Amino acid sequence: MKNIINKIALKTGLILVMSSMLEASIENENSITFPKIYIVSMGLVTLFVLLVLIVSFLRQGKILKQNNALIIEQEEKIKFLREINAENEYKYTQEKHENEKIFLEFQHTVTTLEEKINDGTKNQVVAKLEACKNKREQQLKRVNLD
Repeated sequence: MKNIINKIALKTGLILVMSSMLEASIENENSITFPKIYIVSMGLVTLFVLLVLIVSFLRQGKILKQNNALIIEQEEKIKFLREINAENEYKYTQEKHENEKIFLEFQHTVTTLEEKINDGTKNQVVAKLEACKNKREQQLKRVNLD
């Protein structure tokens, strides 16, 4: 952008120098046409300013389009990540429910085995009871960790 402006400024400066040279040649001919030369130089300056404005507006439009494309891309990424997050939360809650269900099943088994201890054969039931209590404790640790 600066290179373009510098080139345009250089060309405009050359045009102003040329117009002053024309002015000097016109003075030598004894005809007074200063207003035309000044009008031409002012027109060139105005043209230069308009050209700079047009170039800057076009560049700003291009930058805005790029920024809008980046914003749209980022919004799509955010949407994708939110979907993944929702899926992961769903999986996590399902896994937690499964662990709780298994824990409750072990809890039920332990209570039924404790009832059987009171009713009858203690040696077999006590071994099963201890195994189920160990499994229940392990499952409780899993549930508490989640």
